[in-house]
Amino acid sequence: MDITKRHLEEMLAALADGELIARYQSGEMTELAAEAIKAELQKRRIDFAALAPTPLDADESVGGMGNLILVATFTMPTEAHILRACLEAGDVPAVIADEHLVQAYSLGSSAIGGVRVLVPKSHVDRAREIIDAYNRGEYALDEDADIEKL
Repeated sequence: MDITKRHLEEMLAALADGELIARYQSGEMTELAAEAIKAELQKRRIDFAALAPTPLDADESVGGMGNLILVATFTMPTEAHILRACLEAGDVPAVIADEHLVQAYSLGSSAIGGVRVLVPKSHVDRAREIIDAYNRGEYALDEDADIEKL
């Protein structure tokens, strides 16, 4: 099912100013989403013309972890949590962003960029190694694994 402009407007109206600005500055959105974000910024009297787009890793800081870098996106929150657990098992702190927004507006997941997995800038190289291993299936359980003994 396609996301409509109305759905986007409802999702964006629920965002705080800072999150709305961050989404606009990321440049990671569809043309329809960009138009809807600009309209919402105008409604809030925020001058989007003065907001220069920035890379995703520029100013994002959460919980004293420093600059956070986007390392993966998912349409389903469960997938993001599985990757986060793999990262943390490899001593890479990770944060999941937009999980609740995607759960509330699942049809708009791709339009808003999905559920994001972020790691501190200093851990990006290790995170990419873990993600590559995850994608190769190195974290998968064997089909005959006895999960009661894990």
